[in-house]
Amino acid sequence: MIDAKTRDFVVGLLVIAAVGAVLAAIVRTGRFRSGDRFPIYMKTEIAQALNRDTRVFLQGLEVGRLRQINPVADTITSMLSFVVLLEINETFPDGTPLTLPVGTEGLIAQPTPIAAHEIQLQIPTEGQVNRQLAPGDTIESVRQVSAVELLGEVAEQMKVELLATFGEVRELIRTSNRVAEDARNVLAETAPRVHSLLDQVSETLDRTEGILTDVQPRVGIFQDSILAALSDTRQLIRRMDSLGIVANTMAAENRVIVSEVMEHVVRTAEILSHFADQLSRRPLRMLSGVTPPQDTTDTDR
Repeated sequence: MIDAKTRDFVVGLLVIAAVGAVLAAIVRTGRFRSGDRFPIYMKTEIAQALNRDTRVFLQGLEVGRLRQINPVADTITSMLSFVVLLEINETFPDGTPLTLPVGTEGLIAQPTPIAAHEIQLQIPTEGQVNRQLAPGDTIESVRQVSAVELLGEVAEQMKVELLATFGEVRELIRTSNRVAEDARNVLAETAPRVHSLLDQVSETLDRTEGILTDVQPRVGIFQDSILAALSDTRQLIRRMDSLGIVANTMAAENRVIVSEVMEHVVRTAEILSHFADQLSRRPLRMLSGVTPPQDTTDTDR
């Protein structure tokens, strides 16, 4: 029979052999080969949203991962920046060699607001596309503004504008308060004068109303007489017009005499019409007198 020591030795050999087989299979599949990936360094101003194992994409295909983030201080300006180490696959899944031309940049982007940030390799379309990056070379990076950052900028801008608007509104309210106070002071100062003026106007109106009350009955009777006279005058004018027509047809030499008569009659009608019109507008003119209208016939002559 096999003793315990021999049995343990055999079991140990079997375990070592199994581990060796597993390691050989892993090495054979290329998962831990030293030439599986090559390092590329990328400079960035800020390391926000970047962490170990951040995925690296080339035209939508994952080709590597971020492994390290190291700070770099400028000896002149003392400004701090960062250099990240990217491990890029040497080949595509089908075994085709993966090469990156000189001028390639890393775009730090966030595809969706809830997704993690990623690094997208941007290959130049012009320039030294024939020269390829070597392991250990350094590329530049750019950062894409995410939707969340855009919303933050818009919110900050709106905040500034709202604060400015609130300040203007407060200043407008203070100005309105000053104007209202000045208006109240002016009203307080002018109120006694306004009341006095209104009292004087009221007294004047009362006197005028009394005068009109006394004059109105007389004016009414006189106005009716004037209107009747005007009616008779209009009828006379119409008859004189007819007479003028007849006279014109009877004898041309009598036309001058008839014209003078017509002018006098028309003048009389004008004076009466003017007098009635003035009295209808201002009855007090009956006491003060009415200026007769200008004789247009004399002016024409």
